[in-house]
Amino acid sequence: SFIIRFINAFSDPYAGARTYINKKLLILKSAKFVSSKEHTHPFKYGIIFRHLESKIYILCNGGYIILNEYIFDNTITPGDRAYTPNSHIEKSFAKRVIYTPKGLKDD
Repeated sequence: SFIIRFINAFSDPYAGARTYINKKLLILKSAKFVSSKEHTHPFKYGIIFRHLESKIYILCNGGYIILNEYIFDNTITPGDRAYTPNSHIEKSFAKRVIYTPKGLKDD
């Protein structure tokens, strides 16, 4: 799944992929995709349907994602939605990223 490759590509040693729940930052560090033959309407993508111990279950295209590692400093409740505003996505495409021997160069 594209989303799993994206999450894992930005995990350690990097800061983690990012999205939001209730306008609060959720940093995604490690995830697993579980395929399902059951059809999920696109409106349900991003909805958290289970939160057990330290894992979050999120509906997505073709099944669901299990977040094994994440950073979130707030309460997560089934029914919440993980969502990244388009403005954040567009901003990431417009930014020129430069790495030096010391790491990411700040603007």
